[in-house]
Amino acid sequence: MLVALDEKNIIGLLTMWTRPTLLHGAKSALIDELVVDKAYRGRGVGKELVKNAFAEAKLRGCVEIEVSTEKTNRKAIEFYRNCGFAEEHVLLEKKMRKGFGRFKR
Repeated sequence: MLVALDEKNIIGLLTMWTRPTLLHGAKSALIDELVVDKAYRGRGVGKELVKNAFAEAKLRGCVEIEVSTEKTNRKAIEFYRNCGFAEEHVLLEKKMRKGFGRFKR
């Protein structure tokens, strides 16, 4: 987990996992969550967290880093594109429990 701080508070965080992949014959990283306090959005906090995630993934020997977001989240898609990500794959998911989590479906 990477954390961004102001003088005394956490203002952003990024969680990232790495795993070996047969496809690449090396490790791949996945940004699982990126959250920035609303009061600090648009100030480069998210970009700095992603930049540090790139560096950490490289240190861990990863050959790629992936991220996903809801297909309707245009702001996040544009943000990730501006960070250098490109659409490469399609992510499919199957809900296992109806209404699980914060977002009801």
